[in-house]
Amino acid sequence: MIEHMNSDHQDAMSLILKQHYNLDDASPIMSGLLPQGFYLQSLKNNYYIAFSEPCDSPMAVRKALVKMTQDARTKSIA
Repeated sequence: MIEHMNSDHQDAMSLILKQHYNLDDASPIMSGLLPQGFYLQSLKNNYYIAFSEPCDSPMAVRKALVKMTQDARTKSIA
């Protein structure tokens, strides 16, 4: 899943990073994934972003990431 996020969804990770840490980075890298959240590496630092609730399956992680991306896109438009 980390490889997939890094190869196909850097735009989504960039929006999430902007929403949570107000950082602009067009190419953050997912460096870790836990049931509780994930780490993004950006500008030589690691940033932890928690899911709203722990995920108990890959599908739950996917749904959490999709929701976070949708939320970040909505806030970036506002």
